[in-house]
Amino acid sequence: MHRTPATIRLWCKRGKVKRRKGKFDLNGLRLYAATRKPGPEVIHLAKVERDAQKSASVAADPVEETREELSKLIAAIESPAGVDGAIDRLRAMERTTFGLYVAAHQKRSPESEQIRARLHADVVQHLLKAEGIVDVRKQVEAEERTKMLDALTAWWEPVKALLDQMPRSMASRCNVADPAVAEASLRDWLLTQLYPMANRKP
Repeated sequence: MHRTPATIRLWCKRGKVKRRKGKFDLNGLRLYAATRKPGPEVIHLAKVERDAQKSASVAADPVEETREELSKLIAAIESPAGVDGAIDRLRAMERTTFGLYVAAHQKRSPESEQIRARLHADVVQHLLKAEGIVDVRKQVEAEERTKMLDALTAWWEPVKALLDQMPRSMASRCNVADPAVAEASLRDWLLTQLYPMANRKP
């Protein structure tokens, strides 16, 4: 977790991380460490940590407890941060719900374990759906870019054909005394100035 021993001792001193039989509560430590990270999931993870500590001390109905957790996850999804922000939160929720499932498995509570496993599966399902939306969006953007480049190419081809003829057709107007010099100058400007700029990707 990239934390120093001094930091973990400070958390224990503050009562944020408990010890059991002289050993750290690793699940509690991971949950609290996650809440110390910056990001949109901090508030959600802090609530999950408090609820997990509360449920550990008070025997609660696993069905109602999981419903509360699910309602908090749904509330965290409803945010104006967009699909990318939702994916970040869903990934954090997936880690959290898996930790809750592992905790229920260690307590050997089949009913709670089954409910937590279903909750974790629901979060994973929403995560995959959100990632699918991003994949579709990227595909649409790629198709749009291809169509725009095709349209620009179709527009540029007749313009380029006209520009190719411009040095010869305009040479006599630019330099009546020596049209060849004017044509060479105009063509050099096309090849060294205009075409390199026009060939850059938009």
